[in-house]
Amino acid sequence: MKEIEKTHIQELAECISSLIENARKQVRTAVNTTMVYTYYEVGRYIVEDEQNGQTHANYGKAVLKELSANLTEKFGAGWSVETLTKCRRFYNVYSISQTAFTKSEKSALRANNLNPKNIIPKMNFVHSVDEIHNFILPWSHYQVLMREENPQARSFYEKEAYNQQWSVRQLQRQVASSLYERLALSRDKEEVMRLANEGQTIEKPTDIIKNPLVLEFIGLKPDSALLTKVRECISEYNDINEEEEEG
Repeated sequence: MKEIEKTHIQELAECISSLIENARKQVRTAVNTTMVYTYYEVGRYIVEDEQNGQTHANYGKAVLKELSANLTEKFGAGWSVETLTKCRRFYNVYSISQTAFTKSEKSALRANNLNPKNIIPKMNFVHSVDEIHNFILPWSHYQVLMREENPQARSFYEKEAYNQQWSVRQLQRQVASSLYERLALSRDKEEVMRLANEGQTIEKPTDIIKNPLVLEFIGLKPDSALLTKVRECISEYNDINEEEEEG
């Protein structure tokens, strides 16, 4: 093959590779964000049911147990009493907690389509979507954040996790190390942030198919034929890329 043809093919491959990578990122973002808004709405239904029925603690547990059994029968694993309890707490925390984003941050969110109007416009929100918290992280991150009692600290960690692309483990480490409090007390805030961001790990788009929470949400088992096929395709794609880089 002529050298000019090889160069042309390489350029074409790079363009297509960029397209595929962007598509994977969009899929990951769409799945993760849809999960979060769904769990928020599940929590809202549970809280409203409890409030309307004026349920006491024991009755509430019984309802969650029966609800879990019903949803598990219809949708498979992923709807345990523990998950439903987290949904309820998630709604309780974020229905009264609105993160104050700056104009530039709001523009960035809109540019990335991280807005409930763009993500799942057909969902039955109890409030106007303008009144709902702009969720910008995966569900695994919010499971960490909703345990933070301080609203200001919770907002700080949410923004930083998004801006710095912290993995859930990185977020856990920053919360456990009291980064928010250390920054509030430190005179050299830039140095604290630099040290805090060392060793961060960025989740790859392909990691979406390895997350058990995502698999449960979309109804796939870890050993399903479809998932196995997807992994084989990704592995084959990565092998081709490695061969091209070596060549």
